[in-house]
Amino acid sequence: MFLDEVSPNSNNTNKEEALSALEVLGFARRQSEKAVDKVLSQDPTLSVEDIIKHALKNL
Repeated sequence: MFLDEVSPNSNNTNKEEALSALEVLGFARRQSEKAVDKVLSQDPTLSVEDIIKHALKNL
């Protein structure tokens, strides 16, 4: 049960970090969020770096 509680928080943190990085690169937040959500829906266990890499392919 404890692991279930930790996973969404770490995924949410990874998502936020990835979104921040994409914003720094000049992508719009809304567009980045769609790309990141798509990536995470396919594999929610990705690291921040991998989320960014996959999201960039969709932007």
